[in-house]
Amino acid sequence: MVEPEPVTNAEPTVAPSPAPVQQATPQETPESIPEEILKDEFAIVIEDIAQLTIFSAPSEESSQLKVLSNPGPFSGPRILETTGQTGNGFIEVIIPILPNKSVGWVMAKDVTVSSTDQIIIVDLSDREATLFVDGVITLSAPVAIGTDETPTPVLEAIIDVIWDRNTSAENFGAFYGSNLFGLNQHSEVLQSFDGKRPAIAIHGTTQPELIGSQVSNGCIRMQNEDIAAFAEYVTLGTKVQIID
Repeated sequence: MVEPEPVTNAEPTVAPSPAPVQQATPQETPESIPEEILKDEFAIVIEDIAQLTIFSAPSEESSQLKVLSNPGPFSGPRILETTGQTGNGFIEVIIPILPNKSVGWVMAKDVTVSSTDQIIIVDLSDREATLFVDGVITLSAPVAIGTDETPTPVLEAIIDVIWDRNTSAENFGAFYGSNLFGLNQHSEVLQSFDGKRPAIAIHGTTQPELIGSQVSNGCIRMQNEDIAAFAEYVTLGTKVQIID
């Protein structure tokens, strides 16, 4: 479950001036992304499955690593990143636990496999998030990232939670702004967060003046109008690549 990220004292006394902020808008000049990046698939747990068992090997006789509830965290089906490995009626998946990229096997009959033509690339150096749809830049917006003590990790993940303040039943504090995209991967320096797994998220903010800064516990913050624009395209299973 994506856990709320509290306000910390990691913010500088005087916030550095962020880069000029522009509302996310479609790019006029299409730029492409390698097609192979868009080929990754994900598993959607079948609606009738209330609990999904993840095994240590592609066999029902192997040990059980984890049992996940379905629906997934909050509303919507349980979504799991896949590795592309299959065998003996099983599919290898990445488990949303620490350490990152822990793997296990689920029975193929319990899931359906799908893919998406969307990917968000977060560039930590430029402090910018870019949404590609079908390999073409669609939106781009500035972001705030983690501090030196709690950095935003460089990794690949998928979005397994989508939250909208206006439509979702779950309640998040005002600090998270209008929207949140939860990732299946975690902080690489925090072992827990409020007693639970320290999942990374992309979310809105009530402090737009800090966009462009290093101020978070590892999450990626966007202006509310920008993440709302991204939310028009983003679906469960959307890939997120964080680069430095």
